[in-house]
Amino acid sequence: MASYVQNSKWPMPESVLRAVGPAIARGAARLHGADDSQLAADVRAVPSLTQRVNAAIEAGEIGGDRPNAADLQIAPSVRLLLTFEDLRPMIEGSPAAELGERLFPMWPGRSPVGTIPAWALPEGRATAA
Repeated sequence: MASYVQNSKWPMPESVLRAVGPAIARGAARLHGADDSQLAADVRAVPSLTQRVNAAIEAGEIGGDRPNAADLQIAPSVRLLLTFEDLRPMIEGSPAAELGERLFPMWPGRSPVGTIPAWALPEGRATAA
């Protein structure tokens, strides 16, 4: 969590993040109805969602020289997903990844391999913990 709040306007000491972070994450998961099955479904949807973004770029709906509202909704989400080392292989090198990195070249945070449980990753994408 600490890497995601680097250079924040409201910095929080890492010791505080370690103390309150897990409770905040559990509360957010409850609030949003997140559970193991939803995690697996969301993670396994990343490749198809990336393809939808790629198709929108190919169609010229997003990804132009001048960002539109859709670019500014989609690109930061893609850029955030790229900070998850478990998800990065599903996205990197795609037009979607290029869009996210072009519009948001500097993005705080990194979640190392093993952050997302192997059982939630698509077949053949399990990573070492």
